[in-house]
Amino acid sequence: MNTHLQLISQFAQDLIRLNTQHDLSWYVVEEIVGKLELEDCVIYCFDESKDILVQIAAFGEKQNESRTIHEAINIPLGKGITGSVALSKKSEIIGDILLDERYISDLNNMRSEIAIPIVHEGKLYGVIDCESTQVNFFNQDHLDFMKIIASMLGARLSECHLVNELKRHQIALSESEAKYRSLFEKSDDAMMLMSENTFVLCNESSARMFEYATAAEMETIHPSAVSPEYQFCGKTSFDKAEEMMQTALTEGYNRFEWIHSRKSGQNFYAEVTLTRILYDDEPGIFAIVRDITDTKNTEQAMLDALSIAEKANISKARFLANMSHELRTPLNAIIGFSDAISHEIHGAVTPNIYKSYVQDIHNSGLFLLDLINNLLELSSIDANELEIRKSTILIRALTEDITSYVGSLLLQKEMELTCNIEEAPESILADERALKQILLNLISNAIKFSDPKTKISMTIKNSPSHVEISVSDQGFGMPPEILKNITKRFDRGIFDPWNTAIEGSGLGLAIVEGLIALHNGKLSIESQVDIGSTFSVSLPKK
Repeated sequence: MNTHLQLISQFAQDLIRLNTQHDLSWYVVEEIVGKLELEDCVIYCFDESKDILVQIAAFGEKQNESRTIHEAINIPLGKGITGSVALSKKSEIIGDILLDERYISDLNNMRSEIAIPIVHEGKLYGVIDCESTQVNFFNQDHLDFMKIIASMLGARLSECHLVNELKRHQIALSESEAKYRSLFEKSDDAMMLMSENTFVLCNESSARMFEYATAAEMETIHPSAVSPEYQFCGKTSFDKAEEMMQTALTEGYNRFEWIHSRKSGQNFYAEVTLTRILYDDEPGIFAIVRDITDTKNTEQAMLDALSIAEKANISKARFLANMSHELRTPLNAIIGFSDAISHEIHGAVTPNIYKSYVQDIHNSGLFLLDLINNLLELSSIDANELEIRKSTILIRALTEDITSYVGSLLLQKEMELTCNIEEAPESILADERALKQILLNLISNAIKFSDPKTKISMTIKNSPSHVEISVSDQGFGMPPEILKNITKRFDRGIFDPWNTAIEGSGLGLAIVEGLIALHNGKLSIESQVDIGSTFSVSLPKK
């Protein structure tokens, strides 16, 4: 008993200098258990991440000279006598281990065992395990003494754990502070810490932005010194700043645009981010200010350019509209008189060559009138003056009208138009004049760019949200380099731009695309050279 007391007393004195689990564990097996004339002792530490017990120190057969474990083993929590003691956190004395099915053999000729959990405030740190070659070797005195040692060891391990955690936190905090200090000092944005309406801390970028000599000088001024008297909303900077800071303090964060002032008095646009923080246990605000003057100037330049372009476009559209109206009057006269002459309403035209000339004048007049009408249509679309008036259009009546309109064109080239409406809805909601113009332009183009005696098909199908209309031909087709520009104005979609055998101004598809866009629809085109083209129109049902 005196030996036990002496060992406990010595352990209590030496604990203060033992700071690691390794040193503490080896001290116990060498200086405590080793003095009790026991045959064996192993200390296990608990690896919480893997739920296993790891042999960390040993006395007896398992001990090496270099403070390492001979043939160290790991025991899963709950397995064997040692694992069971760790799981239950209750000590056990096993009089004859050969009669205990839990026993995991690790040493030769052992017969009895004592295992004491190392626990502090409910937390498991490991197990002290001793074995003997004698049956019923361990008694209550052993148990009482080992419990005291395990309790002292657990308390010290807990302290070491807390100290190590504190050191890790301090290192992490120090590294974090160094990182954020570096970011703070090297940032191109102005950064300021404010508390009680004063600058507590400013970085050098803030001094440069506001034209102060140093960050230290910035910290001596009142925050109101870096703003003009009024903001762009009309409120005073003081009142607006109070409002913005209160939002940041309430919600934790606030981001907004602001007009700041430099020391020279020059104002500039800035993006400001305010974040609520704790400073000396009081609410503070961390501000980041970014100069967005260049961005604002670029935005304004783009808006100005867009405005100029829109005005120019409107002026151009109005000019075209006015000129078109002016040209239509004499053209109508030319067309009317040439038509009367070609039909010899007021008498025969001689010689016949003059009749041919008059017919050329009439055809050219019709072409110019069609061109003017197309220009008027495009100018109305460009100026957003074309109003779409949707109504319910019966599909069958629509196809009959379209077939009738293009009948003479089909007859001239001995072509056939097939309308497939088996999968079509009964009606479609669209602007009737615009829809007919879309289809007439597409079918007229198909006739124009196809050989005689070929076929054209118009297919109308229903889909959940759209009505799909496609016009397919067996015409010349187009390669990709022609196809990509086909809806551009004055692009006639032919390989030879000087080929005048195919009439057209190159405005038809531009008008089609514009009218489809006014319906919030979509135009798509597929084409293969010498095979044909398909123009598909998708119009929303609503």
